[in-house]
Amino acid sequence: MTEEKMLGRESVEGSKGEFSPERKSLSEGELEIFPLETGIASNEQKEDRAEGKYKEILATVVPTTASSTHTNEDVLLDAKHVNATVDEESKIQKILDLAGAKGVVHAVKVARTLDDYYALDQVHDALADRLYEGLLARGLIQKD
Repeated sequence: MTEEKMLGRESVEGSKGEFSPERKSLSEGELEIFPLETGIASNEQKEDRAEGKYKEILATVVPTTASSTHTNEDVLLDAKHVNATVDEESKIQKILDLAGAKGVVHAVKVARTLDDYYALDQVHDALADRLYEGLLARGLIQKD
């Protein structure tokens, strides 16, 4: 009896990590050896490519300084103006108009000030759609 068998392990003779389809069943105490999958490395490569593409897109975006010039008073005034609107769709449209005029950061601050989570979610969805369409138009991303 070999030393491996005494330890409760049995070596598989002639197996070098290759899958053998002709082997149908195992005897008691035998171990089946399967080949290592290469999917892990390819997933890491995909993540690296996605990260590189993300950095490429961010490098083309020019930050605006207009968003930092708005004070909390401006945000509160705009929030009061938007909140005076009764219709939810009109609120959302006014916030989107603010995003075009005063910047996305200012519009999001106004939407958060309203404490209207529905409006904030709808503004987020609309801005994400516009960003996606803009990136497609510039050729920075491709449609799946």
